[in-house]
Amino acid sequence: MVPGDWYEYFNLGWAHAAAGRVEPAIAAFREAQQHTTDNSEWVSLGLAYAFARGNQRDSSFAHLAHIDEATASYDYSLVLFELGETDRAFAALETSLRRESVQLPRMKDDPTAARMLSDRRFAELTQRLGLDRQ
Repeated sequence: MVPGDWYEYFNLGWAHAAAGRVEPAIAAFREAQQHTTDNSEWVSLGLAYAFARGNQRDSSFAHLAHIDEATASYDYSLVLFELGETDRAFAALETSLRRESVQLPRMKDDPTAARMLSDRRFAELTQRLGLDRQ
């Protein structure tokens, strides 16, 4: 780890969260938060995901409140999906993919997205958007 590099801590936080290690994920995201002001929305999304993985709904929703849903990446939909807000998750994902379909290949490689990708609504959504061949 490079001391002071927010992005390394940010990625570490997502890795811990994906593996279900909630407390180390939160610690890594908090460290990332200490080293950035420009990317605070990304870090808030990471914290929201970690709290969702730890069944800490109130904390997760508190961090989501700092995110502009209209411009959020697909990570926003992952947090909602993890919280069991499935309809909202797919609506947010559709908004995200309509705006920036290049996120789709990244999402398919993202271990945190695996459960959402296996939901039948994901196939329906990508087909409706004409992205089912990507």
